[in-house]
Amino acid sequence: MEKISCDVIGDLLPLYCDDVCSKDSRKIVEEHLQNCPKCSGLLQKMKTEYKLPSAEEQHQENMMKNIASRWHQSVKKSFCRGMLITLCACLTLVGGYWALSRLVLLPVPLSATEATVQGISDDYVIIFLKTTDGNKVLSASIEITEDGKCYILLRRGVIPIDNGGGMLWDAEWSIARTSLADSGEEISVREIYCGTEDSCFLIWQAQ
Repeated sequence: MEKISCDVIGDLLPLYCDDVCSKDSRKIVEEHLQNCPKCSGLLQKMKTEYKLPSAEEQHQENMMKNIASRWHQSVKKSFCRGMLITLCACLTLVGGYWALSRLVLLPVPLSATEATVQGISDDYVIIFLKTTDGNKVLSASIEITEDGKCYILLRRGVIPIDNGGGMLWDAEWSIARTSLADSGEEISVREIYCGTEDSCFLIWQAQ
C-alpha cells in the first residue's frame, strides 16, 4: 500500500479528532500515527485546543446561559413596563389638556371683551361682541332675569385656545326686546350686560 503523506493525514486529523471520519479513513490515520511522531503531536495539540467541556463546565455554561436569558427577559419586561407607563402618562397629559381646554370652561375675562351696539329697533337690539386677546370663545349663552336684565356670558377653557393667525373672535347678537319668563309672563328687556350678575359691564339700557 502506498504510504500516505503527512499533508493528507493533516487534512483527515480534524475529522478523526471529532470522530466523524469513515472507518477506512480512521484506519489509515491510526496506521500513520503509529510511525509518525509529527502527526501524533499534531493530533494531541488538536485534542488540547478543541477539548470538549467537562460535565461541570457544561453545567456552568448552561447556568450562565439561563442567567443571561432571564436577565434579557427581565430587561425586556422592564422596557415594556416603562413604555406602558410612559404611554399612560402621555395619554393622561393629552386627556388632561383636552379636558382643560375644551370641557372645563370659565367666563372670558371682561378686560378681554369689547361690546358695541350696532342697531336698535322696536323688536331687537343688535350687539357686536369681540375678544381682544386672540383666544377662542367656546360657549356663549344668554340669561334674562324677571326684572328685565339680559346677561350675555362668553366662556372658554381653563387653558385658552389661540384663534391662530392673529385672528380675533367676534360675533353679532340680535337680542329680542321682549321675552317670555318660565311662568309664561312677558318680560321687557331693559338692560343688556356682558358677563354674569356678579361680574359684568353694561352694554345697552333702554331710555
